[in-house]
Amino acid sequence: PACTPAPPTASRVRWWRRPRARGAMSLTIEFGSVERVYKPGETVSGNVFVDLTSSMSHNGMTLHVEGVVKPQLSPRSVGLFEAFYTSMKPITLLAADIEIAEGGRLEEGETEFPFEFDVVPVDGQDLLETYHGVYVNVTYEVSVTMVRGAFAKDLAAAEEFYVQVPSAEGMSPDPSEFTVTPESLENVKASSVSSIPDFRITGKIHKRNCLIDKPFTGELRVEASEGEIQSIELQLVRVETVTHDGSKAREATEILNLQLAEGDGARDL
Repeated sequence: PACTPAPPTASRVRWWRRPRARGAMSLTIEFGSVERVYKPGETVSGNVFVDLTSSMSHNGMTLHVEGVVKPQLSPRSVGLFEAFYTSMKPITLLAADIEIAEGGRLEEGETEFPFEFDVVPVDGQDLLETYHGVYVNVTYEVSVTMVRGAFAKDLAAAEEFYVQVPSAEGMSPDPSEFTVTPESLENVKASSVSSIPDFRITGKIHKRNCLIDKPFTGELRVEASEGEIQSIELQLVRVETVTHDGSKAREATEILNLQLAEGDGARDL
């Protein structure tokens, strides 16, 4: 008779496993959450898998957890912030060392070691959200090392997880209205404004203080346009600014480009 496999369960599904090269031993880290997103105070759990092609002795295995703020020098800021980046040391937000296994011997095949820790900051610090920027990074990482002795290479692995810090309740939406005309364009020389066909676009951003996991909404109206419209696109740009000793560096990075309309549609809609 036909056999129907059991549906996958949380214990059977394994996420974030790196494939092992044939004939090689490996050490991998698996989180209990596929998204790997955690909030302050929550518990991070998972497993470390050691896959061996033959039995092996080791001197112990340790898991290290670190959350850190690190500055990084952008090529565009060379000459402005070298002294600042040299003097500023990384700031540790989260740190923990957990012994996963004492020294001993592991047999051929796969061996599983569970781990668990809480997302709490070190004394005197507050957790910041994960951020990968141009001038600064906020990262959280789990790394595992199995010590194999003086004449053998240690086994090691590392995986990033992400921290999301909830915003304070009662944050004002701070809506904003805007108007775009040839005279308001910032990337056009003043001498060239007269050569641009006249147009007027108005709109409103419903919330300037917007949670990152909530929709960003607004409205846009083409009140007038002498020229033919080919398309209307909305661009979301992240602007990162660093100021130090009177010097300022500003970096704009495109996050999203969304086409709102295509073709020359009716005006005042």
